[in-house]
Amino acid sequence: MRQGDPVLWTILLCAALAGGARAADGEGEPASAAAIRDRAAQAEADPALQSRLLQLGRKVAVVCAHCHGAHGIAARPDAPILTAQKRAYLLEQLQQFADGRRRDPLMEEVMGNMSVDEMVGAVLFFSAQPLRRPAGPPPAFSADAGSAGRPPAPGTSTAAAR
Repeated sequence: MRQGDPVLWTILLCAALAGGARAADGEGEPASAAAIRDRAAQAEADPALQSRLLQLGRKVAVVCAHCHGAHGIAARPDAPILTAQKRAYLLEQLQQFADGRRRDPLMEEVMGNMSVDEMVGAVLFFSAQPLRRPAGPPPAFSADAGSAGRPPAPGTSTAAAR
């Protein structure tokens, strides 16, 4: 992490503040993959719990937006899109971070300060969001533009890309 990156510092500050509130509530234990999976199953079986966690997820999404975008569509190339992903996929990714199969220092820090309910709530929130198309027409790529229909590299012509 770069020392001067204000977005990362904002995220870490929000996560630390959330973690302090959790510790006061006695929820200081890190989430396990099993705890995430079990709570998601409970929410699936209980519509009232699911609704409550969805509202919590809407609040948590504000922190997620710093990397994953305001609507779960990342503006950063290194942050995956969360919006409209399948619930099972998002839960699996969180479980992989929780048990160490997937590694990312920032995600590990943020998740270390989130409760299981916040994690499951974020999954419920992002999986329920419709995929939004960007404004304006889609970019026009031609078959001649490069391999697999990708545009040629900046500063090259179509002929040079072949």
